[in-house]
Amino acid sequence: MTIPQTMKALVLHELGKPMTVEDVPVPKCGDNQVLVKIEASGVCHTDEFFSRAGYPGIKFPAVLGHEGAGTIAQIGAAVTGWKIGDRVSVPMYGGGCGKCYYCENDMLLQCADHIMHAGNAWGTYAEYIATNPKTIVAIPDNVSYEHAGPCGCAGVTVMGALRRSNAPKGSWVAYSGAGGLGLMGVQIAKAEGYKVLAIDVDDAKLEEAKHVGADAVLNAKTAGAEFIPKVLTITEGGLMANFIVTTAASAVENTIPAMKAGGSVIIIGIIEKPTTIPIVLLMVKDLKIFGSALGTVEDAKKVVKYVADGKVHPTTSPCKLSEVNHVFEELEKGTIVGRKVVTNLTQ
Repeated sequence: MTIPQTMKALVLHELGKPMTVEDVPVPKCGDNQVLVKIEASGVCHTDEFFSRAGYPGIKFPAVLGHEGAGTIAQIGAAVTGWKIGDRVSVPMYGGGCGKCYYCENDMLLQCADHIMHAGNAWGTYAEYIATNPKTIVAIPDNVSYEHAGPCGCAGVTVMGALRRSNAPKGSWVAYSGAGGLGLMGVQIAKAEGYKVLAIDVDDAKLEEAKHVGADAVLNAKTAGAEFIPKVLTITEGGLMANFIVTTAASAVENTIPAMKAGGSVIIIGIIEKPTTIPIVLLMVKDLKIFGSALGTVEDAKKVVKYVADGKVHPTTSPCKLSEVNHVFEELEKGTIVGRKVVTNLTQ
């Protein structure tokens, strides 16, 4: 496969400023890397956040994007197990030391040497990316690049959080937020054997949640003062896990009274505003609140298999590289149903 000297990339030169499509050098493929030709890249709210707030170790010019999918175009001299032409998902996590406390205890992004695409390393809003062959995941032929892209962040993140929740199979869990993460979460939780409630304030998103398999949906805004009683009725006494996949701080406080004893509230969405928590309920009901960032390579493999087996159908719509700035604006407004995916990396 012929590798060009330059490629198109969406470049961020300064925090808070629009990104621009530019011609930049194709990254060199190191001995321990693979060079992947990107065919699709999901547009995640985390990218929008990084474009404003940055990430520790970010260097400018920067290239965001961390839900990539494409084809291996080049293989480093020390790499085994992959071949040119293999179809792969390129997730957000690009590797770590593999030996520290955090790497050994499922907290990969806490490793001092971790690599995060779109954070401290160039991401997938580009035609090519040089990455770690140990973190990419094979894509079966029956999974499109457009559907494979979101598996690398949205999919692996909700899979990792569901695993960490330790909620008993068959119990009720909720996704507070029916956006790109929430819709993936609904389907993965169903595939894992849970009963699922989707919560949002947008009826269009809730309709899509029903379409992809949610057992019940609830509009928190229209429910008003009846929100908690409705959740308790729907879930036959309460939730064993509530995954906060929205940026609304109120979602944390509002659902704690609807938790079953021993349940967990897991923060996945980037919430920038403070909230209040009924602390006494945490003690009385033995509740847990914790954050969950990403998941493991094995989590990512499981998600891709669910897509290949038809158990998960990512809700996506295509866009161009030059449209990502506008998509960021729509993400902030909360108007996108599902996941926008860049499928045209040249315009």
